[in-house]
Amino acid sequence: MYLFLSRPLVTMPLGAKLLKVTPKAVDLMLAQHGGALPRELTGRTRYRAWGIV
Repeated sequence: MYLFLSRPLVTMPLGAKLLKVTPKAVDLMLAQHGGALPRELTGRTRYRAWGIV
């Protein structure tokens, strides 16, 4: 959660770099949150970005 408080917009590569995990791991972490925070902002399946709105 700190990642989303320190950055207004988080992309998959940025999250993977900052958390030192693979992009797939970031995707799985976000999927575990369900529809809760953070929210997907782009509405795309590729080049997605998340943030707290």
